[in-house]
Amino acid sequence: MVVVSLSLAVVLALAPAAQQAFAATPALRDPAAAAASHFPLPTSHWEYVCNVSAYPAIPADHWRNAAAVPAAVLADLAHYSSAPPGLAATLYTHASDIDGAAGRYHTDCSCYLSFLMHCCSPALRAAWHRVAADPAPEVRPPAPRAGNFFDLLAALPNYDDDGDRDVDGGDAIGLGAASDAPRDPLWRRVERVRDLRPGDLVAWRVPGAPGNADTGHVTVVIDRRDEGADGAGFPAITPLNSTAFLVSVADASALRHEDDSRCGIGGGGGGGGGAATSPPACRAGVGRGRIVLAAREDDGRPLAFQFRLDSTPRYYPIAMGRLRDRPLPGVTAAPGAVTAQYGLVLQDWEDDLFA
Repeated sequence: MVVVSLSLAVVLALAPAAQQAFAATPALRDPAAAAASHFPLPTSHWEYVCNVSAYPAIPADHWRNAAAVPAAVLADLAHYSSAPPGLAATLYTHASDIDGAAGRYHTDCSCYLSFLMHCCSPALRAAWHRVAADPAPEVRPPAPRAGNFFDLLAALPNYDDDGDRDVDGGDAIGLGAASDAPRDPLWRRVERVRDLRPGDLVAWRVPGAPGNADTGHVTVVIDRRDEGADGAGFPAITPLNSTAFLVSVADASALRHEDDSRCGIGGGGGGGGGAATSPPACRAGVGRGRIVLAAREDDGRPLAFQFRLDSTPRYYPIAMGRLRDRPLPGVTAAPGAVTAQYGLVLQDWEDDLFA
């Protein structure tokens, strides 16, 4: 197991606080409210519903041409859908009900990403189809969850956009060499945290999670510099020091992030730097925030994450990936599944830690 240096530990959290979950949404357990909002009420705690082919798409005039670079299209879709006017109503649930035209996102992290990749762009849809579906009987119709996105990204070999060897060595989370894995025609790995850019994916898996438990989390990197007065928002990535970075993301979340749009930035506790006198009122669901990614000192690869600066660092397996600007010609082999044993110490993971 990798040991974090003292300097990194100080930056990550001097006195890590327990994770503070968003307040539960009463409508989730209210059949009348669920029916009124056309929200499919879960019949069991672990039911997972993500029917992306049935959800209305985001109108085309709110994102660039579908023929543009796929990562740029994904960044546009995530940016528009994670705040008004593209976001009109949201809550966090594993039984998703999404309407991109109306801005309604009742969903979790994996179905939110699946919708963005399926709704609007043929290139994104083709890349989404390379992510394996979760075989659990509670998942209907078959769809990928966060752990499946992680598995695809973690199995990617080190090739650049031209199909040439990019970086020699092991995989994104130190599980052993992945250099012999076949090239993926639509995806490429992002090795170092500092190389992340809008449209990239960051995913982690909860090690040792039981079959029906939440599998991890997946986010889309976005640029938030258009927020605030005079565009004084947040760039895609902000170094805290040489091994820790604040990364702007769009996701569906049940836990507060730094500078979280679901909490009201600047209202105290939103991560804006002011002294917080009480926890902010937060709404679970789709939104924007910044997470902390810690990088290994030797090679810059991801080591740990925090949902915000004052939360507990978690040393889960983390993988990062990017959609290729264009498909690799003549490459059709899918990346292999991740089969290595993680061998990591599980740190008090919550059983409500995303889908």
